[in-house]
Parts: sequence; C-alpha cells; structure tokens
Amino acid sequence: MTEGRLAALRQTIAAIELEGVRRPQPLSFGLSLLDERLGGGLASGALHEIYAAKPSDVATATGFVAALAVRSRPGPILWVRQSFSAQEGGGLYGPGLADLGLDPARVICIDLSRPADLLRAAHDGLTCAVLSAVVVEPWGQAKVFDLTALRKLALTARSSGVPAFCLRLAAEPAPSPALTRWVVRAVPSKGDSRLGPGAMSFEARLVLNRRGQSDVWLLEWESDGCVFRHLSSLPQSALSASVDAAPARLSAARRHVG
Repeated sequence: MTEGRLAALRQTIAAIELEGVRRPQPLSFGLSLLDERLGGGLASGALHEIYAAKPSDVATATGFVAALAVRSRPGPILWVRQSFSAQEGGGLYGPGLADLGLDPARVICIDLSRPADLLRAAHDGLTCAVLSAVVVEPWGQAKVFDLTALRKLALTARSSGVPAFCLRLAAEPAPSPALTRWVVRAVPSKGDSRLGPGAMSFEARLVLNRRGQSDVWLLEWESDGCVFRHLSSLPQSALSASVDAAPARLSAARRHVG
C-alpha cells in the first residue's frame, strides 16, 4: 500500500471515529421495554410525527411533545407553529409548560401564518446543532408538508443530530419518512379527588416504527421527576371515556386566548 493510500485510509478511519463521537445519544423514555422496542430509545437526528387522535386531544399531544422535549439533551427548543393552530387549539401557555417540567425559558416560539414558512423555519432550525429539539406544528393537512418536504426535514435532522418533532393537529396520517409515528389521546388519570388532578395520562399508540414493531402504551408523565411511567391496563370503559374525564393538567400546556 502506497503512502498516499495509507494516508487516505487513516483519514477515512478518523472520519468514521469522529462521526461515532458526534452521533447523538437516543432519547430514553426511561422504560426498558419501550426503549428496546425503539432500538435503544427515540432516535435523535431523526423526524418523529405525533398526531392528536381527535380534536379534543390537542392538549394531550402537546403535552407528550413537551415531555419528550424535557427528556432531550439540554439546550433551547425551537417551537414553530402555524398561527391558525393557536386560534383553533389554543396557544402555548408558559405556566402550563412549567407544570409539565419544561422551563418556558428554554422554548423559542415562532408563530407563522403560512405552512411554507413553517417548513423553512423548521429546516433552518434543524441546521443549528445547539438546539435540543425542533417542534414544527402545522394545522390540518397542510399540503406543503408532503413527502418531499418531510424528507428534507428528516435529512437535515440526521445531519445535525437534532430531533425533529412534527406535531400534527386536525390531520390524517400520510406517507412520510418519519422514523416513528405516534397517535396520542387522553385517558383518565389516577388522580384523587382529595388531592387534585393526577399525573398527565395518555395512550401513546406507536403506529409506525422503522426500527421494530408497533405497539400501544398506556403512560403517565410524572412532572416532578420528569419521567414516564407505565400505567396498568385500564378497563375498556375507561379507555373510551371522554377527554373531559381526564385531569385539567392535560390542557395546562395550551390555553385559548381572545
């Protein structure tokens, strides 16, 4: 082997080793079975979709994303929202985010009217490796969020190592390069009427998992310790109960204004 080829080989090996150092650690749910199903945790540097199961689950899906952001690496979180989303589903509410364990000071919130502008802002945010996460929140089907546009977001997230959470409200699932897709809805918590609302509780249906099987998880978010916990199986009657039976904390992260 010539000196030139040997030097090139050394550079290639060094680049591979450096890439291994830079590769972001997966976001752990702190639940071994769930982390294993995801191949070690929710991958950073990837696109993940979170759908609200129905319009009344907007706050629940928002709370789930907020909880994921809390468990991401330290740093600011860019949250890009369509203005119409705030009108229909309520605006982000700082005290409510704090109640879930997410410091509002970490959240850089941008409201934009056009879905195309959301895509541009989310893409630009994903190029900034100092961010701990980027959340992009269009309203409805938002046709510009097509397979090509989402693939561009996914590739940018992979390049920077920043996780991208696409929060889909009032939308139906469509083809996407997302690594995972979740459909979230509220379930009654284990609150005590004497002590007030219990922990945020929800059904997280993993309907797309490119690293393993799909599954359904009944979870609660313990905001004091910022950890997910498994809920024991709920009766079918409870699972089909109205979101109105869920604790007020589910809607704490969002509030209607005006």
